[in-house]
Amino acid sequence: MKRVALEPLTKRAVQLLKTLYLKGKSTTNYTLRIKQDELSAQLGISRQALNVHLRKLKNAGYIRTGRGFIDVTEKGLNALGVSTAPAFILLT
Repeated sequence: MKRVALEPLTKRAVQLLKTLYLKGKSTTNYTLRIKQDELSAQLGISRQALNVHLRKLKNAGYIRTGRGFIDVTEKGLNALGVSTAPAFILLT
């Protein structure tokens, strides 16, 4: 395993990180790393039509987008009926 040297954090950085952690929420995402022209070709729609659909999904909170990726959010997974909670199974 490769060791990564971490730079020491300032008190302010630690405070910020702790606040983000405490106020944040654990989520489950599914990330797709694909260009929009590739995805539109796979779906058989124009890139412009794909952008319209992606914008609607993003505004509704079902996805997050950025340069070269699309995240399906926990809300999006719930809409699909996909459980985001860990399952524990007891086998006897």
